[in-house]
Amino acid sequence: MTESVPGPFFTTATPTDHIQDEQSPYTGYFESLSENDIHLFFEIEATSEWIRNSNHQRIALQFPDSLLPYSKRVTKLIESKIRDDENPEIVKKTFVLADTTYRSCCVDEVAAAHANCTALVHFGEACHSAPTDKIDVKFVLGNLPPFIDEFRVKLKEMVNELSTDHIVLLMDSCFAHEQEKVAAVIEEIVPPTKKVSCASLPSEENLKEHRKNVYLGREISAALRDNLPADLIFCGFPNSPLLPIWLLSYPSCMTVTHYNPMDKSIQHEKYV
Repeated sequence: MTESVPGPFFTTATPTDHIQDEQSPYTGYFESLSENDIHLFFEIEATSEWIRNSNHQRIALQFPDSLLPYSKRVTKLIESKIRDDENPEIVKKTFVLADTTYRSCCVDEVAAAHANCTALVHFGEACHSAPTDKIDVKFVLGNLPPFIDEFRVKLKEMVNELSTDHIVLLMDSCFAHEQEKVAAVIEEIVPPTKKVSCASLPSEENLKEHRKNVYLGREISAALRDNLPADLIFCGFPNSPLLPIWLLSYPSCMTVTHYNPMDKSIQHEKYV
């Protein structure tokens, strides 16, 4: 088997090829998050703890356009939790980054440096297209509500359309916390002869040691690396930029089953 290699445009290791954001795939979905949703989606507690436990005093908070309306509220919540009343001389200050130089999925180290920040919290989808060795970064991908029961029902309607021996699961990052459960449901429904693998969000260790296996912010499965015919199951927004770039890079994905967790719809397309 030959190894699948994405075209040169997509394999660049710098964010300069990501200039100019396209329309956000999240438009219309994040207009009215409740107070509880804000705490969960932006991981306020974990993010605040990361800042409190660091030696950094100037921290950038990078928001994509779709989440920018929440930047003021998120900043206030975080600053209220990182304030050290017992040691008022220790001041940790945050700076909001928006309208960044590159696509919002890229860490904007340049803008952070302009504010003399030594750490950055990146909210939203992250492509990991370039190492972030010059600045400490925490990625907050977001968490939207679970959808397992609805997905199980919809997949059963489409399971006979899956035609290959390999199934690859790909998810928009804000749904990826459900990935293990979704993969288990797929294995439960499809015949046991089919092998299910995940294009997973990479761990910090794998980003450092196995970056060559990370593409578009995902660890590439063996089926894709070996260019094997595969059925792609994608859980994400209807106009997610992740899906078309993925299909251009991995044409061995012969069919796509696209489940939209927001409106509980499912669509199936063949490419051969």
